[in-house]
Amino acid sequence: MDVVGLFGDIGLPALTINHCRTPDGLPGECGDLSRCIYLIFDMVRLRRSVCFRNLFMVGICCPGITSTTTTETIHPNTTLIPETTVPTTVSTEAPTTKTTTAATTTTTTTTTERPIPTTVPIKRFNQKSTKKPFSTSTTIANITSKPTTTTIKGIEIFTPSPSPTEDPYILATEESTQNFTYASEFRCGTSGRDGRIVGGYESNPGQWPWMAAIFLDSHRGREYWCGGALVGTWYILTAAHCLSDQRGRKYRKEQLTVRLGDHHLFRTDDFMNPIEFKVSAAIPHPQFSRSGFYNDIALLKLRQPVTYSEFISPVCLPTPGLKANTLVGYMGTVTGWGTLSYGGVGSGSLQQVTMPIWDNTDCNRRYFQPITQGFMCAGFFEGGKDACQGDSGSPMVIPDRTRHWTVVGVVSFGSKCAQPGYPGVYTRVTEYLDWIDENME
Repeated sequence: MDVVGLFGDIGLPALTINHCRTPDGLPGECGDLSRCIYLIFDMVRLRRSVCFRNLFMVGICCPGITSTTTTETIHPNTTLIPETTVPTTVSTEAPTTKTTTAATTTTTTTTTERPIPTTVPIKRFNQKSTKKPFSTSTTIANITSKPTTTTIKGIEIFTPSPSPTEDPYILATEESTQNFTYASEFRCGTSGRDGRIVGGYESNPGQWPWMAAIFLDSHRGREYWCGGALVGTWYILTAAHCLSDQRGRKYRKEQLTVRLGDHHLFRTDDFMNPIEFKVSAAIPHPQFSRSGFYNDIALLKLRQPVTYSEFISPVCLPTPGLKANTLVGYMGTVTGWGTLSYGGVGSGSLQQVTMPIWDNTDCNRRYFQPITQGFMCAGFFEGGKDACQGDSGSPMVIPDRTRHWTVVGVVSFGSKCAQPGYPGVYTRVTEYLDWIDENME
């Protein structure tokens, strides 16, 4: 078995050393594999010794290494290393450069790992999969009029709440009712059928008409790769990390196909009539960094303009006035075709979940990755609901008082799926309105 294939290149600069515990419970330090290269002869132990992962960079907990320069008291490190979601693999018919309707397909799933906790001691989990899904639980946490503090596994977490005059499910600003700057020829953000959200479960066909499924053509055939949102007749908003592999090599635009107006990706008995579009330009943010997932936002320009219908229409982009609102305590809704549990297989049908938005300061305490203003976090403190594996690039939306929906976040990374105390992390769309405007011709 190829070690590099499993763990990525090991010929990397030495990683920052952190205290950890080996699979035997012995003290060690998390660093480069070269510190205990003998582990390559025991693949099971090598996998269990992984203590850090950030895309293709990996750290191994090597035993018996102690610092000779400082003496300190070691406290549990509850931060996590972020990892982007990786899509559910789907084998389909050969790709076509022509706009077509969807056909019945057969699905398989290929999974990789998400972030690994670096707690002391480290509690290992089954390291089999990738991506970022939804829980099937339907319990919604109550948002109180006063903030509270919740203790989860010994961690005190501040519970955000909107002001008493705000509805956590509805954008209160008047400007939010005018978010059709980028789709003025059609009223954006109009949810189809029943737009009410009460928990994490399968959506109704046609409920989210802006949802886009992005497929990648590779040597394995066609794979469902990422989610996205229609934001105009020509453009799809998604995550920048969806447009390149783990080594940062960009995919050719000819490899990408966008499907609109679908509900179940692999069935034709859902009474939908999806349409596929080829991509004329893939536009990741020029300052996107895979080391930290900064500026994880992108646009896809379609080869042909979209004709709006009951099942295909754009979501609203935020107005500049919304930038001053941190949205802390509001309930954001995420939709996507990701897996239903960490390491699970995709259901194929569009899922949805509604979660409270966190304060960035509190979210920053949870992650190794600095949570800057370009990010936003959302999730229940007790876990159980989250975007998940395969949901990268999918939108987080909030309705205004007229029940029109505005995209405020793009799924970026997280800690496995729906882990207690660790929210999912999203790109904050309001921070990139100028860039979006400049790149939507």
